[in-house]
Amino acid sequence: MRKDGCEYEPAFDFVFSSLVTFELFSVDNNSLLLPYSEAINDPISATTKIADYLEFDLTEDQINDVHLKKQRLAITFLLYP
Repeated sequence: MRKDGCEYEPAFDFVFSSLVTFELFSVDNNSLLLPYSEAINDPISATTKIADYLEFDLTEDQINDVHLKKQRLAITFLLYP
């Protein structure tokens, strides 16, 4: 497909391969699919899902501690790349 001299085939190929990869992982019981938007919008829930997937039995306080530590690391990384 071409429009004004631009080729869209590489973009379509990338989208197709991403969808195929998603399908492979979505049917696999050994994979956790966690949308980026979910991790950004609700990080506590995302941390809980990751802990559950890894079969860690964390209390609510432990999950909050993980979240706070992650925030401190992210801030440090932004300040001192």
